[in-house]
Amino acid sequence: MTASTEKKTFKQQLLNVIAVMFCMGVIVCCIISVLLTIFIATIIKEQKNINVSNMNLNFTTIIYANNAQAAPYEVCRFHNAENRIWVSIDDIPEYVGNAAIAIEDQRFMHHNGVDFKRTLVAFLNEFLHIFGGRQGGSTITQQLIKNVTGDKRKNALRKIKEIISALYLEKKNTKQEILEAYLNVVYFGHNTNGIEAAANLYFNKPAKDLTLQESASIIAITKYPVKYDPFLHPENNKGRREQILKKMLDFEFITKEEYEKAVSEELPLADGNHLKRNSNVINNYFVDYVINNVINDLMKQYGFTRQYATKQVYNGGYRIYTTMDESVQMIMENKISDHSIFSHVRGSNKPLQAAMVVMEPNGAIKGMVGGTGEKKANRCLNRAADTYRQPGSAFKPIAVYTLAIEKNLLNYSSLVCDKPFATINGNPWPHNAYDAYWNNILLPRALEQSSNAVAVDICNKLGPEKCFNFVKDNFGLNLTDKMVIDGKIYTDKNLASMGLGALTKGVSVVDLTGAFQIFANGGNFNKPYAYTKVIDSKGHVVLENNAVPIHVISSGTASSMNYLLQDVVDNGTGRAAKLNGRQVYGKTGTTSYDKDVWFIGGTTHYIGGIWVGYDIPKPMQGLWPHYPPTNLWHNVMLEIHKKIPVTEFEIDKSSTKKCAFCTNSGMLATPHCKNQQIGVYKIENTPQPCTACEKANSLEQQAAATATQNTAPTQQPPQ
Repeated sequence: MTASTEKKTFKQQLLNVIAVMFCMGVIVCCIISVLLTIFIATIIKEQKNINVSNMNLNFTTIIYANNAQAAPYEVCRFHNAENRIWVSIDDIPEYVGNAAIAIEDQRFMHHNGVDFKRTLVAFLNEFLHIFGGRQGGSTITQQLIKNVTGDKRKNALRKIKEIISALYLEKKNTKQEILEAYLNVVYFGHNTNGIEAAANLYFNKPAKDLTLQESASIIAITKYPVKYDPFLHPENNKGRREQILKKMLDFEFITKEEYEKAVSEELPLADGNHLKRNSNVINNYFVDYVINNVINDLMKQYGFTRQYATKQVYNGGYRIYTTMDESVQMIMENKISDHSIFSHVRGSNKPLQAAMVVMEPNGAIKGMVGGTGEKKANRCLNRAADTYRQPGSAFKPIAVYTLAIEKNLLNYSSLVCDKPFATINGNPWPHNAYDAYWNNILLPRALEQSSNAVAVDICNKLGPEKCFNFVKDNFGLNLTDKMVIDGKIYTDKNLASMGLGALTKGVSVVDLTGAFQIFANGGNFNKPYAYTKVIDSKGHVVLENNAVPIHVISSGTASSMNYLLQDVVDNGTGRAAKLNGRQVYGKTGTTSYDKDVWFIGGTTHYIGGIWVGYDIPKPMQGLWPHYPPTNLWHNVMLEIHKKIPVTEFEIDKSSTKKCAFCTNSGMLATPHCKNQQIGVYKIENTPQPCTACEKANSLEQQAAATATQNTAPTQQPPQ
């Protein structure tokens, strides 16, 4: 092989090697490009989840109360790890955003998400130490991404991802949207995120009311939340606050006069003691009830699981507008905590319990207490809503008497039968609490004295199943259609359940109280509700109570029942519930062996229901004469009505009229009737005039005349 041949061979081999290396380089570059493309695409795909208008963050939920004298106002708030309340950029003073830009990102309005000049300076400083300490190169956009993702690792990969994300985010959102998101996300110490929660915490005001000085003070916290905490380190905060104000002046965000005023004023910090206002707070029973209602309604309306619905309530930043009147709630809590009203009752070594609900005639719940004694936990047993007990005679008005008047089986003063319906084990049934039977009596008397025999007789005439359907269809109570336990069939379609309130499962205080509203509003039923609407952190309505009331009975029936139940309070078992000159209707309820005692009553303004008993049912002794439910109802309602004008129930004169009736016959009174009372009747079912008294009077007159003749002195003949 010649030298020239060898040279050619070497050159060919060298070219082959170069070609192979070039191809390998191209392949490697392609692979790197593909990987880099995949890497960038993956990052961009991840960033699509970072939506400044719908970020997956935790927000603070606020519950508002309401009353007739005031606009809705905050009563409590709750959150988990993060206290955050989203607020629109329109409700954030310009000072706040400018303070953040001045100290964090002076070129924010001009860069495309990354300030490459600052990034380069920060990078070089890591190696050359041109400036003392670490130099931050992150823009506000980058800081937003870091706060949203929670990725705070200090490495090149995280920084590259952050830069790509910032560039992507700026293409999809305006500067105002990014600034709004940043100010709502950034951490301000004490588990507080976002400018609104920070303004509430440090200055006890909404963000929209922050001054220049206050704005600078809050933004000062962002660098090192503990070091610049105005509560813990006021001097540190002051120094950085003034630095921010100086930069704002330099960038012409503020005037010289504004600057001098801000640095010379004393910072009006809130009382640091309120840091604990939301720590370990025990909510009242009403708040618990609202939370449970909202969770259940979210599950029903949106198909959420209970776990997810609960998370939404606690972390979703909801504004829950309740029907609670805080003054009513406080009165109820104070009165029920007064154990002297139960001191005479005996029956168990366990504390006697009570539960009460007060609502308006439209179903809006104003107050709720679910137990006596100190409430020691949130969302614990609420006996006003979670406990179901037999209502006894308090059930009779809605299950028997109302339906009987509606069907024209009875009128206000009908004669009814107070006799045993049956004999069971040799004993007359049902047993009357007054240990007697009065045969034929008037309906007002039967209700006043809570005759069991009359209620069962009327229930039998109506049919227990019709009574059952009336209650179930109109009030949604927890009735038992048919239930089999250990081969035994249980149902509420019977005389004992419908006529005496001996229900299989029982009813809750809130449900039974809700049923009694029909006697105050002309016969309409509104399902009791505790909130009007729920709004999410962005202002969208999530839930709203706008149910249309159900017209259950005629206005004539409602008025007749209202006045019959007023008789119960004026002359019967509910006398202790009377309120100084006000019209009060109501009904007591006592179950077998005095295990549960009730009173449900109403005025023109409110309806209140009370249950008293033991958690594990036990007979109670010493209930009379100081019957706890009526006495407690009186004490609560007297206080609630102190400043409410006295008004009377309206009667629909087109369907109802007041008439005097004879208390002997129950018929409309005539001049011959010596004993009369006023009754309220449906025009279509008014009794006939009484004829018995005229006959009786005639017979009496004849008897008197005969007696006079028989006793007259004999005339002496003339002398």
